[in-house]
Amino acid sequence: MAGTELDDDVLRPLLELAFVVAVVGARQRPPLAVPAPIKPYLRFQKLPSAALVPVRKALEEDEDFRARVALVGEETLVGRIGWLWLHRPEGWEDEAAGVVADDAATDEAEAARRLERSAVKRLDAAEQAARRATAELAAVRAELAAEHRRRTDAEHAATRAQRRLVAAEEELAGARRRLGKAQTATDELDVVVAQLVARDALLATRDVELGAALDQARALEAQLAVAVAAPVEPARAAPMPVASEVSSTPVGAAGPSPDHVALAAALTEAAAASRQVAAALAAAGQALLPVQPSVPRLPSLPSQGRSASGATPRSSPATSRGRRRPAPLPGGVVGDSIEAAFHLVRVPGILVVVDGYNAAKLGWPDLALAEQRARLLDALDELVMRAACDLTVVFDGADVVSGPSGRRLQRVLFSPPAVSADEVIVELVESTSPERPVVVATTDREIRDAVASVGANVVSSAQLLAAIGRRT
Repeated sequence: MAGTELDDDVLRPLLELAFVVAVVGARQRPPLAVPAPIKPYLRFQKLPSAALVPVRKALEEDEDFRARVALVGEETLVGRIGWLWLHRPEGWEDEAAGVVADDAATDEAEAARRLERSAVKRLDAAEQAARRATAELAAVRAELAAEHRRRTDAEHAATRAQRRLVAAEEELAGARRRLGKAQTATDELDVVVAQLVARDALLATRDVELGAALDQARALEAQLAVAVAAPVEPARAAPMPVASEVSSTPVGAAGPSPDHVALAAALTEAAAASRQVAAALAAAGQALLPVQPSVPRLPSLPSQGRSASGATPRSSPATSRGRRRPAPLPGGVVGDSIEAAFHLVRVPGILVVVDGYNAAKLGWPDLALAEQRARLLDALDELVMRAACDLTVVFDGADVVSGPSGRRLQRVLFSPPAVSADEVIVELVESTSPERPVVVATTDREIRDAVASVGANVVSSAQLLAAIGRRT
């Protein structure tokens, strides 16, 4: 007997249990899969007659669903025929046919009683299954609540971590700013250390020169004492000849006595020694002066009456007050050294003139022209702040689209059309009062010769860049 020949009414206990299993599974969280034929009937509280065929079809076609029903499909719940149809052991069809034949031979009253007992058992079993399903549902809900709490805790932890990350990034930015300031301070300290090292070397040289000058002065003092103590000849009391008589004395005639000659020589040597001692003491005192603080100083504005290049006309009365003298360098300092550049930019009242593109192209050769100019102007602002000097930088103006942006501590000049920066620099030096020292920074030979001829000091662009901390 084929499984499909059994009546739906005979299998009704099994089909009712399968419907209960489907409803309980659909209500779990997360829900269990429900066969498609049963889904339209899930809204019913009990199995309607119209759902017998769909539930039976679901049991026959869905192996997973049939296995779930088999876990609770005990014989006491579904009857012997339902159990045989659900589990289908070997020979189950013959046994089911026998049960059907026996049931048919039983009288109606016995069948009713059996059905009643079976219904009571099924009801008890269904209640037990419902209780188990309720317990499982409660466990699932508890697990879901715990998962919700864990998710909430994780979200709070993520929020706290995000806040800590933002705070860490802000702290990192502050640390980078402090590092930048520390690096700037370190660079300035390196410059001061270089100055102090140069000053120590200069002091050592001055000590040696001073000792030698003092020894020479002592020796000359002893010679002078011997000459003064020598006896004076009677002829010393004779009247001194007048100038005309002295000048008319023929060569070979009697001249001053040997004592007078020795005395005059001693006095001359003593005067020279005194000058050497004074010079050595002055240089030592200059070397002992403290390092000038880096006080910002605004550049002086061009006065009225200047030309487009910023220089006064060459007919200025300043050029008629005498010839300018180069500012002297301390002893032991050579003109092409970095120490010379350090010293000259700090000379009180000196005008520092910089050949702009000559220095910019040497210091930043890989950058575009406008960027070279900007980098040089920034570096020169730092030099003005450290040395408190009056500084003017001159650029060729033919290729300049716009001037430098922002306020500068230096005067920035651009040559007018058809005029080179070289001409502006030379004119600026010549029109400056000769009483004021001037130093020009350039490697252009023509400019160096021209400004040196009017008494200006000259340093190379490399010396200037080294003085502001830019190594070429």
